[in-house]
Amino acid sequence: MQLEQTTILVVDDNPANRNILMRHLEKRGHKVLQAEDGQQCLDMLQTNECDLVVLDIMMPVMDGITALLEIRKTHSLVQLPVIMVTALNDLDHTMAALKGGANDYVTKPFDFEIVLARVNTHLVLKKLSAQNQEFLSIASHDIKKPVAVITDIADVMQDELRKIDANTADLEDMLNLLIRSAHTIQKHIEDYLDLSIVEHGQLKLKRRKLQLNEIIRECLRQNKEYARNKGIELEDLLDSSIPDAYADQDRIMQVVDNVIGNAIKFSPPKTTTRLRSYSSNGDIYFEVSDEGPGITGTDMENLFQKHKRTQNLPTGGEVSTGLGLSICKQLMTLHEGRIGVRNNEGKGATFWIALPVASQ
Repeated sequence: MQLEQTTILVVDDNPANRNILMRHLEKRGHKVLQAEDGQQCLDMLQTNECDLVVLDIMMPVMDGITALLEIRKTHSLVQLPVIMVTALNDLDHTMAALKGGANDYVTKPFDFEIVLARVNTHLVLKKLSAQNQEFLSIASHDIKKPVAVITDIADVMQDELRKIDANTADLEDMLNLLIRSAHTIQKHIEDYLDLSIVEHGQLKLKRRKLQLNEIIRECLRQNKEYARNKGIELEDLLDSSIPDAYADQDRIMQVVDNVIGNAIKFSPPKTTTRLRSYSSNGDIYFEVSDEGPGITGTDMENLFQKHKRTQNLPTGGEVSTGLGLSICKQLMTLHEGRIGVRNNEGKGATFWIALPVASQ
C-alpha cells in the first residue's frame, strides 16, 4: 500500500539513538520529530499531528510506560500507534507496555529492518482503519438517504399499480426519481472503490496506443442528453491531427467523462462548453472550457483533494461525492500525465489534462 508522508515522533533520552533512527525513517520518506523524555513527548503531541510514536521505556523525568498510559487517555490504539523500545531481555517492562496499550515493541540494540517493517505495518493498519471509517461515514450520510428514497418510492409504486385507476404520469415521475436515486448510490460506491483501489496500489493499467479524440467523442456522445436537459451546448473543437497517446482506455475515459460531466454540472443553462484537443511539446492536451462562475482562490488550492467540495454548487441540484477530481489526479499521475485548471479571462474555467505522446 502506498502511504502519504507520515509524521513519526521518536522519544529517547539518548541523542545518538534518536538521530540514527531518524535518519533511517527519513530515508523511507517519513517526517520525524524528536523528544528526550515522556513529558516532552506528551507536550509535542499536544501541538503536533503525529501518525505514530516510537517510545523508549527507560527515561528520566517521565518514563515510557507512564507516558504511554497518558497517551491512551486521549488516543486509541488505532488513532495513534505506539511502538515501545525495550531492552532485549526486559520481559517485565515489555508485558507492562503491552498491557498499558502499546501496539508493538522493538528491542535494543536495533535491527533497523525489523523496526522499519513494524513501523510500516502499523501505519498501513492505521490507514486501512481510516478508510474503513471513511466508508462507514459515506454509507451513513450519503448512501442511506437515497436508499430510503428508493425503498419508499418502490412501495408507493407497488400500491399504485394495484389500483385500476393508477395515474401513469405520476408513476413515471416516481420512476424517474427512483432511477436518479439509484444512480446517486452507484456514483458514491464507484468513486469510493476507485479511490481505494488506486490508494492501495492495486490498480493495474492496461496501456496501449489509442486516439484520445475517439475517447473524447464517446464521452461527448454519452453526455449530450445530460447537457441538452440543462440547455448547455457542447462545442467540438478537437484537432484531428493529434498523435496517439499510450494509456489505459477505460481509465482515461473515466477522467475525460468526469471533466466533461463537471463542466455540465456547474454550468448555468443556456451556455456553451467547449471541448478542445491539441498537441504541444511532446504532450497531448484535452481542455474543457465552461461559462460558469470560475474557481475561487481557496477552491483552486483544494480542488484535487479528497472530499473538498467547491463553494460553487451544481446548477441542477446534482450530487457530488467530492472524490471525482481526486481520483482523476491520481489516475493521471499513474499515466505520467497531468491535470489542472485555470480561470478564463472572461468567465468560467478551463480544466485540462495532458498525456505523453506514444513512442513510435
